[in-house]
Amino acid sequence: MALFAGFTRTISFNAGVPTDALQLMKIFDKIGPYGVGILYTGVPAIFLVVIGVHLDELCRLFGNHGGAYAFVKITMALGIIFLFVRFRISKRTAMIAGTVGWLITFSFAFWWYCFGPGAFGHAKIWS
Repeated sequence: MALFAGFTRTISFNAGVPTDALQLMKIFDKIGPYGVGILYTGVPAIFLVVIGVHLDELCRLFGNHGGAYAFVKITMALGIIFLFVRFRISKRTAMIAGTVGWLITFSFAFWWYCFGPGAFGHAKIWS
């Protein structure tokens, strides 16, 4: 009888949510503000890897020193914008967006490394 009472209490406490989903929800509570911040940096990292891939075009447009300064200024502007946005969204949204951002960032960087200009011995041709 005590086993049945414990079972019914567990069912009513979970309110029909599978235990795997409850374990996933508890993960969001265990990560502190610094962990959320580190995860959230994946969102601006997408833009930085895209700008980094096209850094040679940026340097052609602004010159070598100007391209480097433009990259630093764009990086600082993105950091300020996304820091402002981070404190206006929920912790869960920031973690999900950051995780997806890191996945996109690493997949794009890997794709560029494997199949971009210079891959398979092909030289980059300027028009």
